[in-house]
Amino acid sequence: MADRSVEPGMPGEPLGEGLSDAEIRDGERRLGVALPDVYRRLLTRANGYRLRDVVIDGIPVRVLSGFRQAGAGVMPEDLAGFNAYFTEEKRHRPAGSFFFAHSPAGSFVVFHRGRRAGRVAFVDRATRAARVVAESMQVFLDALRVAETVGAAPPEHASSKPRLPDAKPGRLQLPRRPQHWEDVDFRRARLPRSAVVRDVHAIRCTFGGASTDARSFTKFERVVLEQPVVATRHLMNVIARHASVHGCASGAKPLSLVNFYFDRVRLTGEFGSWLIRQDSDRLPANARMTSQRSGALGMR
Repeated sequence: MADRSVEPGMPGEPLGEGLSDAEIRDGERRLGVALPDVYRRLLTRANGYRLRDVVIDGIPVRVLSGFRQAGAGVMPEDLAGFNAYFTEEKRHRPAGSFFFAHSPAGSFVVFHRGRRAGRVAFVDRATRAARVVAESMQVFLDALRVAETVGAAPPEHASSKPRLPDAKPGRLQLPRRPQHWEDVDFRRARLPRSAVVRDVHAIRCTFGGASTDARSFTKFERVVLEQPVVATRHLMNVIARHASVHGCASGAKPLSLVNFYFDRVRLTGEFGSWLIRQDSDRLPANARMTSQRSGALGMR
């Protein structure tokens, strides 16, 4: 039985129950790096944390990563999946380091080799510049425990706009005016039948589940999605109009899009592989084939 009392808790909500030594070793194998001992002990208490009102060196810290099950997709909460996607080879992170904590403006890495081994640095998402914020993981975690602030204002940044809390189980409240969603996990929420979502700008939000009611199509209109994460193998019965999607991460290869209709949708960045198919018995009346090659459907 893992010792779950060696590390004090964090100022936030655990993302899951603590892991056993065997579970941590399996996660390290998928990550390809051995975690610092102090972080391993933290994971025996909780499988990552969602932090509240914590600012380190002027940077708000929102998530400490743990290990999700293999194939869970690319999400900040998962050490293995997130680092497998944002690789050193693509220069997403400094050589000899891995991401373990996350902020709206970027992520924190700990160096596991090289002259900076053991140090913690912040990597800015826009510039990819790295600056050291702690001399060791122990120093960084100790700082988190005492950095809980009341009313502390983070530095101005494009992603420092109001954000929703994680969606609670049950029916999702649709926006009545333009909304900015950031780092919101919608996997436990459900939309009303035949819902229409309009005027939403979502950044790094996680989506899961799939509609199985072919009589009910969810519509997304005037929506911008930046780096969405799809934590499911299928997306079904969706109509997207006047939308932009900038990159998309998914644990499924390929991601299956079933009865998916695009109307003036712009796709940029990396998406991995998709399988697009349609059920001809369930098409909306105004659907028409626009690309025999891809099987994508458009709307009149």
